[in-house]
Amino acid sequence: MNLTTLLSDEREIDSIWFSQDVVITVGRNGVTKIEAYGEPGEMALVPWFRILKGDFLYARVNSKMIDTVVYKEKP
Repeated sequence: MNLTTLLSDEREIDSIWFSQDVVITVGRNGVTKIEAYGEPGEMALVPWFRILKGDFLYARVNSKMIDTVVYKEKP
Protein backbone atom coordinates (compact mmCIF):
# COMPACT_ATOMS: atom_id res chain seq x y z
CA MET A 1 0.00 0.00 0.00
CA ASN A 2 1.29 3.43 -0.91
CA LEU A 3 1.22 6.02 1.84
CA THR A 4 -0.49 9.20 0.75
CA THR A 5 -1.62 12.52 2.13
CA LEU A 6 -5.20 13.22 3.13
CA LEU A 7 -5.69 15.53 0.15
CA SER A 8 -4.42 13.04 -2.43
CA ASP A 9 -6.08 9.93 -0.98
CA GLU A 10 -8.78 8.83 -3.43
CA ARG A 11 -10.48 6.26 -1.19
CA GLU A 12 -14.08 6.94 -0.14
CA ILE A 13 -14.48 8.20 3.41
CA ASP A 14 -16.97 6.34 5.60
CA SER A 15 -16.72 8.48 8.74
CA ILE A 16 -14.79 11.20 10.53
CA TRP A 17 -14.36 11.20 14.30
CA PHE A 18 -14.06 14.29 16.49
CA SER A 19 -13.69 12.06 19.57
CA GLN A 20 -14.89 8.65 20.66
CA ASP A 21 -18.37 10.11 21.19
CA VAL A 22 -18.80 12.45 18.20
CA VAL A 23 -18.83 10.85 14.74
CA ILE A 24 -20.15 11.88 11.33
CA THR A 25 -20.93 8.81 9.20
CA VAL A 26 -22.10 8.45 5.61
CA GLY A 27 -25.62 6.99 5.64
CA ARG A 28 -26.63 8.51 8.99
CA ASN A 29 -28.59 11.72 9.60
CA GLY A 30 -28.92 12.34 5.86
CA VAL A 31 -25.14 12.44 5.20
CA THR A 32 -24.47 11.10 1.70
CA LYS A 33 -20.77 11.87 1.27
CA ILE A 34 -17.70 13.12 3.14
CA GLU A 35 -14.88 14.56 1.03
CA ALA A 36 -11.43 15.85 1.95
CA TYR A 37 -10.33 18.97 0.09
CA GLY A 38 -7.90 21.87 0.50
CA GLU A 39 -8.65 25.49 1.39
CA PRO A 40 -5.94 28.08 0.72
CA GLY A 41 -3.91 28.85 3.83
CA GLU A 42 -0.58 30.44 4.57
CA MET A 43 1.80 29.04 1.94
CA ALA A 44 -0.13 25.74 1.58
CA LEU A 45 -3.53 24.13 1.29
CA VAL A 46 -5.19 23.41 4.63
CA PRO A 47 -7.13 20.10 4.74
CA TRP A 48 -10.88 20.44 5.32
CA PHE A 49 -13.83 18.07 4.98
CA ARG A 50 -17.08 18.68 3.05
CA ILE A 51 -20.16 17.08 4.58
CA LEU A 52 -22.82 16.58 1.92
CA LYS A 53 -26.50 15.76 2.25
CA GLY A 54 -27.41 14.92 -1.33
CA ASP A 55 -26.24 17.88 -3.43
CA PHE A 56 -26.48 20.22 -0.42
CA LEU A 57 -23.20 21.25 1.21
CA TYR A 58 -24.28 20.80 4.81
CA ALA A 59 -21.01 21.64 6.59
CA ARG A 60 -17.28 22.22 6.26
CA VAL A 61 -14.99 20.89 9.00
CA ASN A 62 -11.36 21.85 9.54
CA SER A 63 -9.21 18.72 9.73
CA LYS A 64 -7.49 19.93 12.89
CA MET A 65 -10.77 19.12 14.68
CA ILE A 66 -10.71 15.47 13.53
CA ASP A 67 -9.07 12.61 15.45
CA THR A 68 -9.74 9.76 12.99
CA VAL A 69 -10.74 9.19 9.34
CA VAL A 70 -12.30 5.79 8.51
CA TYR A 71 -12.43 4.70 4.88
CA LYS A 72 -15.00 2.46 3.19
CA GLU A 73 -13.77 -1.08 2.74
CA LYS A 74 -13.76 -2.55 -0.74
CA PRO A 75 -16.38 -5.29 -1.12
